[in-house]
Amino acid sequence: MRVLVATDAWHPQVNGVVRTLTSLARSVGDLGASIEFLTPEGFPSVPVPTYPGLRVALPGRREIARRIGRVAPDAIHVATEGPIGYAARAYCLRHGLPFTTSYTTRFPEYINARFPVPLSWSYAYLRRFHAAATVTMVSTPSLRADLGRRGFRNLGLWTRGVDTELFNPGRPAALGLPRPVFLSVGRVAVEKNLEAFLNLDLPGSKVVVGDGPHEAELRRRFPAAHFLGRREGEALASVMAAADVFVFPSLTDTFGVVQLEALACGVPVAAYPVTGPRDVIGDTRVGTLDEDLRAACMASLGLSREECRAFARARSWDTSARQFIGHMERARAGSQAARAAWPGRGGGQVAGPRQVTGPRQLANPKAMEEAMVTDLKTEHVAEAYGRWAPVYDLVFGRVFEHGRRASIDAAERVGGRILEVGVGTGISLPDYAPGNRVFGIDISEGMLRKARSRVAELGLAHVEGLAVMDAERLEFPDDSFDVVVAQYVVTAVPNPEAALDEFARVVRPGGEIVLTSRVGADDGVRRALEHGFAPLARRLGWRTEFDWSRYTRWAERSRGIRIVERRAMPPLGHFSLIRFAKSEVDLVSTGAAGAQVTALRQPSVREPRGRLDVSTPNAAA
Repeated sequence: MRVLVATDAWHPQVNGVVRTLTSLARSVGDLGASIEFLTPEGFPSVPVPTYPGLRVALPGRREIARRIGRVAPDAIHVATEGPIGYAARAYCLRHGLPFTTSYTTRFPEYINARFPVPLSWSYAYLRRFHAAATVTMVSTPSLRADLGRRGFRNLGLWTRGVDTELFNPGRPAALGLPRPVFLSVGRVAVEKNLEAFLNLDLPGSKVVVGDGPHEAELRRRFPAAHFLGRREGEALASVMAAADVFVFPSLTDTFGVVQLEALACGVPVAAYPVTGPRDVIGDTRVGTLDEDLRAACMASLGLSREECRAFARARSWDTSARQFIGHMERARAGSQAARAAWPGRGGGQVAGPRQVTGPRQLANPKAMEEAMVTDLKTEHVAEAYGRWAPVYDLVFGRVFEHGRRASIDAAERVGGRILEVGVGTGISLPDYAPGNRVFGIDISEGMLRKARSRVAELGLAHVEGLAVMDAERLEFPDDSFDVVVAQYVVTAVPNPEAALDEFARVVRPGGEIVLTSRVGADDGVRRALEHGFAPLARRLGWRTEFDWSRYTRWAERSRGIRIVERRAMPPLGHFSLIRFAKSEVDLVSTGAAGAQVTALRQPSVREPRGRLDVSTPNAAA
């Protein structure tokens, strides 16, 4: 049987998923099977926010289909929930092919450790992702029970093994450090909870092997600890063999293959009693599980290294491979009709993927647009951005920096009185030239509290005021501003066209509306990802899908408004700078002789619809 495994995690990454997949590929040969990998290699990629050393691929739909067709698999396994996994899953669904998945990483907990995203939202997305699989493989009984309680179905056990020839106690490294040596190995990232280990009052030496985004900070905060960087293969095994206790402080791993690797080197494990350690160590005498991690470390010093080694020798990759192939056989047998449609190998030639016989029926664009008007509610958006307020600058500051700068440059080419809609924490306010006058509004009081503090601390005299206000109901008279700037706002309001109408109303004739906004993809994997992530994105307070045609249709129906620029913005052109100009003359009528009669549009006098909550010391009278 030929199995295709689609994975976003691949070399040069060093983690449990990559080690598991490479070990699996070596072990299935004796079972009459082979594994081919669909990996990020050859696709463009971008760094993961808050994790610059890790990149995520951006696969193209056609190339995914070509690679799957070239392999002509008997069964397909989706190992990860990233773009590669999503694209392979989408391919299987389009062609009616059964497939399996595996749940290898607690992404909800990882995301929650970095951003204010409720666990329930991320689990809802993952539940939907895995629901279409014939089997979702999990590494431990406790993880299977936990996911079952969260509504996951069709869960099957796929345990892990260890290479006891590579990981053995025979070649310990000469570390030259005071004993006992307490070692931790893994990605140096916040979700690995390394601080819990490094904060312990332990005798001897603390050693950390691995790299990651948290490394520089931990080196600075814990200078007495020894950071050895990334180690692989025999170099890693020799360091492990030199340790006295292996400390596994993670609270979020689904298994933790490194525990078995340490045991194979004869090193006992100290860990918290959570999923992963509870399944690997349990109540055996090869490690100690305790809510008091220091107590676990000290208790493990007295455990038998020989017993640790014997325990690991019984956990082979052969057993793991048999479980995996058993699940793949179930997937292959899942549908006779699907098997007939899979790529074949007749006459020694690999056939391409099955062709779709007719055009896919798309939903009515107008109906989709009308539905999108109500899929975000103002109060929900305000609540979502209130949650983002404490970390907004950290998470999005660098990501959106280029777009902010381009928006301000465009606005200052017109200059004068500027309204910034969605001013947020005020991160862009210091970048405006002092000669302009800026008024900022936002739907979130939590965001504006940070903006007011920024204005006061930096003494930004050009900021006239800041106010809580709905972008769809601006409380200004007509023609109040020379420029309206809205950065990353239009796709985050319940009725985008109503907000654009308000921008056009309050900008003077001859002025401009400057947007930095998401523009949805017309087709391909990016479009599929945008629509797949749409339910989660709405809970976070924005839309991932928003077609360019919505901007053009709005401009066409808005008298005196025309698009003067669209320019792609980083990252990867997902956002665009869009400039609208408001004409200084409006068409009034056509004369009796057919001559076009125009008149200068006079600003109308219109009172605000409500009291303006101006709350900065520099507010205009």
